[in-house]
Amino acid sequence: MFPQERPPDSAYVGARKRHNIVVFARLRSKRNGHVVCVANYHMPCAYMQQGLMVIHLSLVVNQVQKLCGEDPVVFCGDFNMQPDQGLYKMVVEGIVPEDLDPEVPAYDSWLPTAPEKLLSTYKEFTGSEPEFTNYAKTGDKPEFCATLDYIFISPDLEVVDVESLPTQEEVAGPLPNEEEPSDHLLIAATIRISDKQEKKPENEGKDKQGESISDSEAEPNEENNA
Repeated sequence: MFPQERPPDSAYVGARKRHNIVVFARLRSKRNGHVVCVANYHMPCAYMQQGLMVIHLSLVVNQVQKLCGEDPVVFCGDFNMQPDQGLYKMVVEGIVPEDLDPEVPAYDSWLPTAPEKLLSTYKEFTGSEPEFTNYAKTGDKPEFCATLDYIFISPDLEVVDVESLPTQEEVAGPLPNEEEPSDHLLIAATIRISDKQEKKPENEGKDKQGESISDSEAEPNEENNA
């Protein structure tokens, strides 16, 4: 007798078996004190279990935003989701897709929650997502060409420019090839940090002994007396 094929794990069980790691850093400018957080993540490639990806996406985006606190974030990576899918809307619209069941068992009170909305740099700057960022072929499977990679930012950051990307017609795909070393295109964006993020120098508003002083206690200068 042949052994029976094992049924696939539920989205919940499958999500617990995936140990994808997010890389996170908080950066502060030495010049002006501006602070920005940067995170990078590679989502599980589980197209047949969208509920699994809902779990991971909810956990990772909410955790990154929790780590950021009030500081803005640049969150980039291969998210293995396409712009017309509910997973994408979960990030840019802050909506948990109702049609994607994470199959959370009754004994677990946790449920996916929508993160605060983020902006996609390419859509903000060009009006749409790239035609594709991944162009691949694996074994005998059909060619795959779609947008999977994104640079998401907090709404209080400004997109100044994005890296120009080729069209599918301009690429001798699938990738990699002699010009592109990966099956994923390099995406990049130039981002301006809002002046609202500017930090005051640590010694501003303090006297020589380091005690805080109010405007009313400060000595008037010649300009104020004029």
